[in-house]
Amino acid sequence: MSAPRHAYMKSWECGNITHVVATRDEVQQRVGQHVGAARESAGLTQTALAELAGMERTQLVRVENGERKVTVRELAAIAAELGVPIDWFISDAPPAVVSRRRDAAPGHATSRSLDIAIDRAARDVEFLVGLGCLEGTSEPIANVPSSHQQAEDLARRLRERLSLADGPIDDLGAAAENAGLIWFAEDLDAGDGACIEVETTNGRLGVAVVNGRAEPGRRRWTLAHELGHFLVGDAYAGEHPGGEVEKYIDSFVAHLLMPRSGVHRVWDELHDQGARRVALAVSARFQTSWSAACGHLTTLHHIDDAQRRQLLDTPPRHGDYLATGETWSVDLVPPAVPPRYGRSVVLAYVAGELSADRSIELLRSTIGPDDLPERPDDTPYPSLPSA
Repeated sequence: MSAPRHAYMKSWECGNITHVVATRDEVQQRVGQHVGAARESAGLTQTALAELAGMERTQLVRVENGERKVTVRELAAIAAELGVPIDWFISDAPPAVVSRRRDAAPGHATSRSLDIAIDRAARDVEFLVGLGCLEGTSEPIANVPSSHQQAEDLARRLRERLSLADGPIDDLGAAAENAGLIWFAEDLDAGDGACIEVETTNGRLGVAVVNGRAEPGRRRWTLAHELGHFLVGDAYAGEHPGGEVEKYIDSFVAHLLMPRSGVHRVWDELHDQGARRVALAVSARFQTSWSAACGHLTTLHHIDDAQRRQLLDTPPRHGDYLATGETWSVDLVPPAVPPRYGRSVVLAYVAGELSADRSIELLRSTIGPDDLPERPDDTPYPSLPSA
């Protein structure tokens, strides 16, 4: 028996991550399997993908069977047609991503674009952890809530931990990142969001993707929802709506975004102008959807269920907010990344750890090549921040 051919991927260490040597045959088999899986996920036949990628069908068949080495140009064409990065084919998905796919609820069909986005996000975060740019946070701060009171207590404890008062969280993205959740706002064709947990040598990090196509209030709700699952060590369960856990995580979100005392204060200020005026103020000031604001006013016993239904039947127009002087800024507009994550990438670029192309890729093209700072030759490089 002949010895296996030498690997064209060498073993190396990157921070705390050691990459294992693979023979050329093993890499070829892995690439073929991943191409086939991605093609099937995209709903394409071998004939269709081969035509799109400028290949013969027999060539693609041999690639998927691990019998033929795919060229860089062919792999780039395949990746472009399937909408995935090239490293999707070369390396296995992070363990948390594999677990998320394996443990999906029966009958639950996740959005393919969401699945690709959370896989890519996890790979990028693990890469930066390996460079020493990102560090983990503490263990879960609570158990999964089993009552609305526990959910509200969790929201209160997080606000105290982040030194937030009882007013609106104007920069929810920064707050989530400070709690250990690295998030990405992406333009996806379906799905609200997803969250997984990545282990580091000194703790844990959450990785979340939020669908930026959703309306602003829903985007914020989704990010806070994924943050809730991460805080209690129940990361990707949040993709499956319904059930007791989801109900209490949603309760956590409502109290996090609209704390009881803050809403009471708005009620005391405006209730003489009617329930609709209060709901407009709560929705705008706390940056939530109309339905979330009306539902929370019901939960806090400021309005009854009949009033809530009446308000939901007559949703406000943009002019209604303008007429009352209530406005709120729009955040999590895709593409977007959290601030400290972005700073870590830029400082790694300045320090020579990343190329310009890789930096822009990690930043999801939120900046262009001309926006990157110059790399100084005669000044000390800044130290990389912890996440």
